[in-house]
Amino acid sequence: MSQHTRRRYTAEERNRWVERYVQSGLTQREFAANHNLGLSNLQRWAARAAGRVAAFAEVTLPPVPATMGWTAEIVRSGRATLRCTNAITPGLLEHLLRAC
Repeated sequence: MSQHTRRRYTAEERNRWVERYVQSGLTQREFAANHNLGLSNLQRWAARAAGRVAAFAEVTLPPVPATMGWTAEIVRSGRATLRCTNAITPGLLEHLLRAC
């Protein structure tokens, strides 16, 4: 049975990979596959380099008319639309956002 160990990259190495990715003109998926990098690693490194680390922020919503069946609509980069009632729990909302 072979053992698989994960490669650890230094901050300098991660920054170099992101620079190479940006200059390549490839998608993150293509670049990661071409260089045997984990796609999620490259995505995280690129987001950090751009100062876009994902975080949740509390949002205060105005009162919603009772005739409306939902309280908020979240559109995720054209991938999915999530409509929520005011009864949704933070845990369920987080789970749904990760899924879409």
